Amino acid sequence: MSFITGVGLTPFGKHEGSSSLDLMSQAAQAALDDAGLTRSDIDGILCGYSTVSPHIMLATVFAEHFGIPRGSVKIPRVWSLETPPPDDRRQRR
Repeated sequence: MSFITGVGLTPFGKHEGSSSLDLMSQAAQAALDDAGLTRSDIDGILCGYSTVSPHIMLATVFAEHFGIPRGSVKIPRVWSLETPPPDDRRQRR
């Protein structure tokens, strides 16, 4: 079971010198502050698709950028109908 316990965001607009990962980190830290939690309290990360970052494994890249040690959180794999999981035995058209 998952819970959202804090919310954070960054202002819309141009952010010279900040990457999308920087902005994600700012929003994540604001959410942690809102919830009264620390990074060590995080036990899972789920990131949506980024239209500005070419990262295939965005949640993993974000976790590393945010300073969360590799292997300390669960990062689920999310598949779409267009890209079924590798063990899917359906014929692709």
